[in-house]
Amino acid sequence: MANGSTGVTTGGDTFTINGPGSGFQVLQQDVTWLGNFPNNTPVLFDGYGSGPVTIDFNTPISNISKLAIESNYYGSFVATLLAYDGLTLVGTETVNGVSAYSPNTAPAFDFSSPEITSLVISTTNDGVGFGLGGVGGSAATLARSRAFDLGDDVARFRGAQLCRLSSDETERQLGLCGVSRAIRIESCTEPEGRPRHLFEN
Repeated sequence: MANGSTGVTTGGDTFTINGPGSGFQVLQQDVTWLGNFPNNTPVLFDGYGSGPVTIDFNTPISNISKLAIESNYYGSFVATLLAYDGLTLVGTETVNGVSAYSPNTAPAFDFSSPEITSLVISTTNDGVGFGLGGVGGSAATLARSRAFDLGDDVARFRGAQLCRLSSDETERQLGLCGVSRAIRIESCTEPEGRPRHLFEN
């Protein structure tokens, strides 16, 4: 899924997502991602680059709930969410975690502000990227006056009814309520830790 992919939520609101590398992959906890999310949760992985993920909304939202994060490298990490209204920073939230094979322990962002037009999400221990998903079997929710969720082909966060992306790369059906097609990811070794992905195919 390429950077600059756009989606339309079930509430009819559009967003654009960009990451530090060439794009994103949708993985699955306990299948292609061995980490802290609930088992079988789809995980939006930002690739092996280091840097933030930015989500821009055409219509402002006001609430972020149960948006979990985990660094790809095992070990301690500190994740930060910056919320903007235009160019104005309206709030910051920080969560701490320990990346390991330990389902149901991913830390999550819960934040609200009257007008949020974009999110910038980052983490330490980010030598080979990070993943985003839901927690406790619940969907990660980004909401205005009514709930709507980030995703479908971006990342169908567990239990969410989300959007189809418009980019050509994601027009194919990925079976995101349990990724039906394994995505092979090359391993790499760095002194800070080790990636968690399993290989299939």
